[in-house]
Amino acid sequence: MTNKLMFSRLELPAITGQSLSNVDRAIACGDLETVVVGRKRFATPTAAQKWLTFLASESNAGRPVRYMARNLDDRRTPERAKAERARQRRRA
Repeated sequence: MTNKLMFSRLELPAITGQSLSNVDRAIACGDLETVVVGRKRFATPTAAQKWLTFLASESNAGRPVRYMARNLDDRRTPERAKAERARQRRRA
C-alpha cells in the first residue's frame, strides 16, 4: 500500500480496487473498521488490509461477500453481518 497512516473513505476505492458504495456498505456492516476524526471517517492501512483479507478468505471459501446482491435475501446487511460474526464466535 502506501506509507500514509490513515485513508479517508474517498481514498479507499483507489487503494483497494473496490467501489465507494462497497466501502460504505462494508463500513455500515462492520466489516471495515474506521475512526471518525471531526466529521471525516478514516481507515488505517491495517484495517483496510484486514477487510481485503476477509473478502479474499470468504471468496476462497466459496461464499463471496455480496453487499449489493440482486436478490435482497442475499444482500449483506448490518444485521446479517452481526449474525454471521456471532455464528463464527460460537464455532470457535
